[in-house]
Amino acid sequence: MFIPQTYLFVAGLSFNFLNGFSRFIWGLFVDKFGFKKIMYLITGIEIIVGISFYFVDKIEIIFIIELLLIAICIGGTFAVLTPLFINIFGLFVGPELYGLTGIAIGCANVLGPFLLELLSEDNSSFLIIFLIGTGLCIIKLIVLIFFDENKKMYNDIDDIKKNIDMQMISNDSIDEDENTE
Repeated sequence: MFIPQTYLFVAGLSFNFLNGFSRFIWGLFVDKFGFKKIMYLITGIEIIVGISFYFVDKIEIIFIIELLLIAICIGGTFAVLTPLFINIFGLFVGPELYGLTGIAIGCANVLGPFLLELLSEDNSSFLIIFLIGTGLCIIKLIVLIFFDENKKMYNDIDDIKKNIDMQMISNDSIDEDENTE
């Protein structure tokens, strides 16, 4: 299937713009409606698009609209995960754990094409990737039903102590560097 370069350019540019810009909008929605409601909405959109995406690939305008909806959902997922990680794991550990999502995405981007090559010898890999993605979104929806966003995995006092300890270690190393000069 030949896809014109202009079509690919517009789709890619729009995808990246909406992915980035939508993070601000989703952040406002999370502040107003809470994590769970927004994640239900994002996951619902992902499931609907995941099911229909394979069947609309020949209709360019619907294909682009669904592609842009996916971009908006990806931006939304990242926008709502940041405060969630900090709320659950605290200011000290939360950002470190959130950083692992970047590593996971990088691994998925590298391993995904190889996995598709192994799964499909014909052109059905396009369908397989959306079936896998939609299945994972359904699992995410089930997990979300049982998820308690208010449960904290840390103690506020312990988190403050860790931050103070890290600052003291950092200050001690700066003092040692100044004394060696």
